[in-house]
Amino acid sequence: MKKETNSPFFLESVSHCSLVELATVCRDDRKIGLCFGKPGIGKTFSAKRFSNWQTVEANLTARNAVVLEAKSMMLCDSVYYLPSVTVSASRLRIELSQLKNQFEDAYLKAVSYHRPDDWACELQKQHLKLIIVDEAFRLKYQALEQLRDIQEEWDVGLMLIGDPGFERSLSKMWHFSVRVAHAEELKPLTAVETSLYIDKQLEVMKLSKPPEEVYTLIHWYTQGVLRTLVNLFSMIARILKINEDVVREITSDVVEAAREMMMFGLNGAASKQASLLMPES
Repeated sequence: MKKETNSPFFLESVSHCSLVELATVCRDDRKIGLCFGKPGIGKTFSAKRFSNWQTVEANLTARNAVVLEAKSMMLCDSVYYLPSVTVSASRLRIELSQLKNQFEDAYLKAVSYHRPDDWACELQKQHLKLIIVDEAFRLKYQALEQLRDIQEEWDVGLMLIGDPGFERSLSKMWHFSVRVAHAEELKPLTAVETSLYIDKQLEVMKLSKPPEEVYTLIHWYTQGVLRTLVNLFSMIARILKINEDVVREITSDVVEAAREMMMFGLNGAASKQASLLMPES
């Protein structure tokens, strides 16, 4: 149930801030919310960052009653859930119930470790306030209705994450869609945000800044999709390493070579589309 990210840094983009705002509203108001956007724009990474899932997951999987970062764990109130492609309504309830119990157990262990005098008092409370469901478009109608029952029964917020078009599918499920109180479409990185991302990558790779045309080229080839940017720079790093005796900076030729080695560069399909969108120099 893991989705990994290879980014060595975090960029606080407009989309990330929008997701944080939506998740906060869902959590505080105990409502159902929906955020959707193109694959690869960073929805999962932002959701995990909001829930501090790295800390939560580490405590869920810790053995021998070990408590990791107890103080941070006590600040957590959300869980991240990625359903399987074929999950049924009954299986969904079982998995979420297990996740909730594991979270509450990990939270109480952190309290026992950091504030043992408060353990008895905290034992009577529910500390889970938000469930984040990623790839929610995988869920069939019965599973979504199960989610609605769980959300009401547990009195928690619920945030669904999906791809474009999922909001239209939900609108056909009247009994569920009328309970979606908030919806937000997340956008890819803007040209300015892409430039900030490139600068951070250059800093990590210890490279000098390239000409402005390289920034423009990278943005138009990737269209601000974070996952594509990560993959493109991974390929650029490989090219620079192989040719380190002759190439020591990112140029338009290096970007072109990296693009051609990637899926969206095959047959020039993305290149033709980008050339139609790129402004004339």
